Amino acid sequence: TASRHTAAGPSRQRRVCSSMGQSSAKHEPDSIHPFTVAETAGLRASFLRLLGTPSAKPPTLHDRKHCVTQATMQAALTASGLKSERPLGAALWRVFVRDVETGKLHFEAFVQAVQRCTRSSAVAKLRELSCLVHALCGHELPKGRPNWTLSHAELGMLFALPLVLLSAAGPADDVDAVSQRAAQLLRADAERSCGANPRAGAWLEWAQQAVPSLPAALTALVARHCIGDAPLRAPHTPMGRLRSSSRLLAPEHVFCLSCASEALHCDWHLLYDSAEHGLSFNRLAHHVVGYKGPTLLVVRSTVGQVLGGYASTEWQDDADFGGAATSFLFSLAPQWHVYRASGLSAAQENYMFLNRASKARPCGLGMGGSMELPRLWIGESIDDCRASHIDLTFEMGPLLWTPEGSSASEDGKFATEAMEVWGLGGASAAAAQASSRQEDARIRERMRKVNKAAFLDNDFDKEMMLGKLYGHRGQVDGRAREDEAGE
Repeated sequence: TASRHTAAGPSRQRRVCSSMGQSSAKHEPDSIHPFTVAETAGLRASFLRLLGTPSAKPPTLHDRKHCVTQATMQAALTASGLKSERPLGAALWRVFVRDVETGKLHFEAFVQAVQRCTRSSAVAKLRELSCLVHALCGHELPKGRPNWTLSHAELGMLFALPLVLLSAAGPADDVDAVSQRAAQLLRADAERSCGANPRAGAWLEWAQQAVPSLPAALTALVARHCIGDAPLRAPHTPMGRLRSSSRLLAPEHVFCLSCASEALHCDWHLLYDSAEHGLSFNRLAHHVVGYKGPTLLVVRSTVGQVLGGYASTEWQDDADFGGAATSFLFSLAPQWHVYRASGLSAAQENYMFLNRASKARPCGLGMGGSMELPRLWIGESIDDCRASHIDLTFEMGPLLWTPEGSSASEDGKFATEAMEVWGLGGASAAAAQASSRQEDARIRERMRKVNKAAFLDNDFDKEMMLGKLYGHRGQVDGRAREDEAGE
């Protein structure tokens, strides 16, 4: 921890660490993970850099002499290439000092603030993000839990700011346009759930369920500037990355899905594209079976609705339900919403279903619901696609929306225009699928090959199975001998 190298001594340091953990636990249900020795060194180096006085000695945990100012933190973020119309560094400084009685950012307060942003629970990080946006809007930050009213503009900034923070690492072109479109989708969903101008507490409850990974960009920013080059405990990029072009997913869709789960903060590899591989259930199943990792199914209807599901485990072609509670369904256009596992019934954990061969059960790919009425269903006939609004496995709500925000289909049936499946399991999952396909090809080749010589050595087999062929051959041979005798 940061206390290991102070002059107070080991016993004094342990007491400090314990008190820091206890004070944090008052606001958090779970513990805050300590920093490693390497990360502690990065914290000291970053603090010295923010001080703007390289000649200062490395700070101890209880050093109150050296304090970071708003100006130096703003200068540090501006020098890193982060472009923002608002004083982001000054706002972050205000977030860091909001619970400090002296109002000065000394090293101990700096360490605690970095812990809140990088080592705490999802809801604690969401609180830090909401405080940062509140400060950027020019409001005072009260101590304790945020419970102010979020205006329409402030709510939009909560969703747009993470993409702006990512721009420091150069993630995507036209970040302003993408952030505005993403904010529009997420804000509409938040206002449907929390109402217009919600209280921060209500927004936090919604965000914890719908977009728990929204603060990942803030976590990455703070880690990069405050921990430095030390190896992070979770070194991921806080957004999914498409490794191929997509006809169905816009950049704002990728961002919204990335906010729904950290499991999507990885490379997305295109496994199936109906425009390239053909729009059929058989082609879809062929490209997902054997892939040993999570997948993302995206479907677009003929009227432009985009929906799908995240399967957190591999697809099993066994004509039975499987999967895990970390799977979820979602709608992307014209409205965004994510439907988690409901946990209503342990007997209805029907997350994933795939059947290609069994005639006793429906042939198709589904998520949720039952075999008689799946929640999301891609049938053997591509015209047999359904997306119902209720089942016992996932949360209730429409997968097919109108632009006005209401359910678009009474019976859930829709016509499919295009489909994509993205693999999120990395190189190992793709290699396992390739190996499985090679083994299947070898088995099929062995089944096609027949040892004809051994098969025809047995007179009984010739008579019973090839009687007509060899009877006809005998007649021909007999006529040939008669012709030779006549000659």
